[in-house]
Amino acid sequence: MTAEQWGIFAAIADTVIPSFTPAKGNRLLQHPLRADLYAAAKENVQQIAGVTSSDDGLIDAFMSESATAQPEFRHALLRMMGYQMDAAARKGFLFILGALK
Repeated sequence: MTAEQWGIFAAIADTVIPSFTPAKGNRLLQHPLRADLYAAAKENVQQIAGVTSSDDGLIDAFMSESATAQPEFRHALLRMMGYQMDAAARKGFLFILGALK
């Protein structure tokens, strides 16, 4: 993928898988939630992860992350394109990203 194709894909991925904030944020980069919804989501994440309430900063950091900020996300996408997509699918995917510029 070219840098331009990655940028287009990253914008799409961060729109579909947004980070969350408990207050007003940049709506292009984050999904602001009402305080009660953010608290409920945070509690769900704490329960699923088995994290204690004393680790509040950890949950807040997790919820504010974007998918593309993680290097593993890019590596997983490139691995999928290289090993799991056939040549026609990969060519079509890259064509679409190129057309969106």
